[in-house]
Amino acid sequence: MRQGTYVDQRPIPFRTFSTDWLARTHPTVSPNTHALHEWAVNGFLNPVFNMMAIQALRPDQIERWQAELLSRGKP
Repeated sequence: MRQGTYVDQRPIPFRTFSTDWLARTHPTVSPNTHALHEWAVNGFLNPVFNMMAIQALRPDQIERWQAELLSRGKP
C-alpha cells in the first residue's frame, strides 16, 4: 500500500464500476459525450453485466455480447 502498488482483490460489481467511471469521466468530457456514455452504459452494458464482478469479465464474454447485439441489428 505504501508503494502504491496494492490491488484490492475484492470483487467489484460491474454496475458499481460503471457508475464510478461515469462520475470520474464526467468532468473530462463534453456534455454530449457524457450523455452518450450514460446511454451506452445504462442501456446496453449494465443490463447485461450488472452484478458480475468486473475482475471476472473475459474478452470472449464481451465479444459474445457484442456479436449478439450486432446480430439483432443493435449499434
